[in-house]
Amino acid sequence: MKSLRSALYILSAITLLSCKQLKISENESKAINEIAGLYGGQCSYAIKLTNSTKYGKYKTFEIEISNSDFINQNNKLSEMYASNIAYTFFTFVRSEINIYKSILCTIVFKEGGKATFAYNTELLQLVDAKLNYVNKIVDILKRRGYDEIRQSITTGPVMLEENREKYITKLKSMDSTFGNITGFTMYGFRINSEDERHPILHISGALKRSKLDSQFSIDINAEYEPDEFYYIDYYY
Repeated sequence: MKSLRSALYILSAITLLSCKQLKISENESKAINEIAGLYGGQCSYAIKLTNSTKYGKYKTFEIEISNSDFINQNNKLSEMYASNIAYTFFTFVRSEINIYKSILCTIVFKEGGKATFAYNTELLQLVDAKLNYVNKIVDILKRRGYDEIRQSITTGPVMLEENREKYITKLKSMDSTFGNITGFTMYGFRINSEDERHPILHISGALKRSKLDSQFSIDINAEYEPDEFYYIDYYY
């Protein structure tokens, strides 16, 4: 697998084709409508083409969100929103992902300025695969399988071994406060790769619960194999 440091990168300058010059596909249109429905404001797009491959010319699909009240109220989380925008788009074009090079997301802030993040298809495919593992962990949490969590958590990269039992006690206490888990929704992701020996995929989201819904995050191995997690957190 290529270095995960290349997953987020600055795109080289290439000729920009306007929406009128290059027709958007039906799946791309559905993706844009879904993103606009999630974040509100104005959602615009553009397509760039790079060199030809056996699948035709590679696409870089650019999405720009502006005048979103939701994002402007939480602009410190722009990277999380951008990653979710890219992944949401990916879910609509998954079957034809070979024609894409990357998804470029730009968030324009009300007070001025903007932030741009690029996600290559390799990273989005990794996240898609690892979400299956995350859902398995959420299913264990739903049935309060604390022994399974105790045995499954890999200490070292995030949590020390001596804190394992205290951690399980904390999870039990928080489950008692928030209530039973009934659903999970992803909000976004990022790669933490300060230590190249243990690249970590951090996934954030929300848990639907019987008493009080909670925020949720999990740190997992950022490689396809093995499936292992390092930390889970609940918070308001």
